Amino acid sequence: MGITTTPAATLRDLQIPLVFGVTGHRDLEHENLEKLEVSVRGKLEYFRRKYAHTPFILLSPLAEGADRLVARVALEPQIGARLIVPLPMRKDFYEEDFTSPGSLLEFLGLLDRADQSFVLPQGPEAQIPKKGAARDAQYRAVGEFIVRHCQNLIALWDGTGARGEGGTGEIVALQTEGIPAPNANTLELPEAFPAIWVVTPHRKIETPKVPEGGALFDVVDMYPAAFRSDKKEAEDYYGRIFGRVDDFNKNVASRREALRGDIEESKSYLMSTARQRDLSSDERLALERYGMADALAIRFQKWTKRTQYALHWFVFFTFFFFVFFAHPPSDSIETWVKPWIWLLPSGALLSLAGSLILVNRRLQFDINYQDFRAVAEGLRVAFFWRLAGVKDYVPEHYLRSQRSELDWIRTGLRGWQIHPTDDQQQPGRLDDLKLILKHWVRDQRDYFRRKREQNEDKARHNQWVIRSLITFAVAMGVILFVSALLDHKPSIRIELLLVETLLAAGALWHNCNKLMAYEQHAKQYGRMYDLFAYASKRISDAVSKERVKEAQELLRELGKQALAENGDWVLIHRERPIELLPP
Repeated sequence: MGITTTPAATLRDLQIPLVFGVTGHRDLEHENLEKLEVSVRGKLEYFRRKYAHTPFILLSPLAEGADRLVARVALEPQIGARLIVPLPMRKDFYEEDFTSPGSLLEFLGLLDRADQSFVLPQGPEAQIPKKGAARDAQYRAVGEFIVRHCQNLIALWDGTGARGEGGTGEIVALQTEGIPAPNANTLELPEAFPAIWVVTPHRKIETPKVPEGGALFDVVDMYPAAFRSDKKEAEDYYGRIFGRVDDFNKNVASRREALRGDIEESKSYLMSTARQRDLSSDERLALERYGMADALAIRFQKWTKRTQYALHWFVFFTFFFFVFFAHPPSDSIETWVKPWIWLLPSGALLSLAGSLILVNRRLQFDINYQDFRAVAEGLRVAFFWRLAGVKDYVPEHYLRSQRSELDWIRTGLRGWQIHPTDDQQQPGRLDDLKLILKHWVRDQRDYFRRKREQNEDKARHNQWVIRSLITFAVAMGVILFVSALLDHKPSIRIELLLVETLLAAGALWHNCNKLMAYEQHAKQYGRMYDLFAYASKRISDAVSKERVKEAQELLRELGKQALAENGDWVLIHRERPIELLPP
């Protein structure tokens, strides 16, 4: 019997969140607060209307000024965001910044309303001085943490350059230009996201920067430089990205109850039911998310295959009846069935095939199958990395080379890894590593071996069927030729009907085989089997000798390889959409 969902695993916990961060000035003028709230509220309500099925999260350290203003608005019922508070330093040190009793009470009140709060890892100094480089570094760290995990950064800002480490200008630049990689010699472009700039006056700046043709308190969308100031392209891109996130969440909401048994089965593939009881609440939630994504992927996979097969059968019989129209088998049939009658079922089946294409375009069976499978595979790696205490962040390694509509997957996964421990190497436990070796490395090794063999068998079978159909068609063609030479006219039409039908069947079978990509999959599964088999030996050796850090690093590398391979899998399927004509 499967374990029940933990109380924390509510519907919105299983949906991909849209994460907003906040940065901005602390010393906001009291007379400007209402206008700023109106601007922020209007933008958040716009997102709420557009992405109605998506939960919102706000990352705010709750410093005075902008952090708290945006938090108050985001917590309003019509927005309904959850508040997560990353504290730049220990709470008692942080409270030293809030000198007035009212400020401290406001901080504590908002902190009580937060779903979660945690302290970022601190520097070498146990005590953070009230002023100085150590404190500035922690403020920069919390700003960088927010940028690293949010998809939209709300900046209450005067538009001027950065003033000091961790200032608003610097954090906005990190959001729109990307956080530089730790390795200065890497050539991989940093990933950047939009900033929502609310033009905000600053008491220290007499003439704040205002966009051309704009005014104070305007909301300006700032996009990464990769769009080369093409605002329309940027809007379309992020609209598609966030729209796909909302589509996923809509499917979670509408199908969760119907898929409950499938979810439990998917979870059991990843971790035995008995072992699930030993997981922490965070690990159970991560497993529940995987089960949801995997169950959705399997459901859409079934619909995709049924649609592919139905489409090919419809096309085959469309052609079959058309051949009867063009070449009636005998004169006797023509006496009681007029040739044009055969056009009716032919046209009806062609219409059904076209309707099936339209249904797929509307419900996106194939796209959802591919995308939700990619989400599940990302969650699989994230789950086992978390269990192993591996320091890494799945979105940084997943689908980075496909800057397209697939970016929504990587973007969405950012919202499910909002905790500093996800970025920190944790002490590994031998029992957990043995569990991972069994339930991930060896299970996946055996899975890929089975799938390779299955796809090789299917590819061989399909090639045999295609060759047989073509061979029979050629044989019928020879018979037709000989019959024509012998002037056996009565049999010619039957043989011609057989030749054309066999050729059509062979062509459609070949096209279906190409779309299912059995040969490519067999090669890919073979590569993954070799990878997991080798990893199994290496990790087993490290675990048996209690070399925990070595095992963690091997699991980290295995996860990166698995993510890269799944990205290639998505590309294979993207090139083979469900269409009436071959791609």
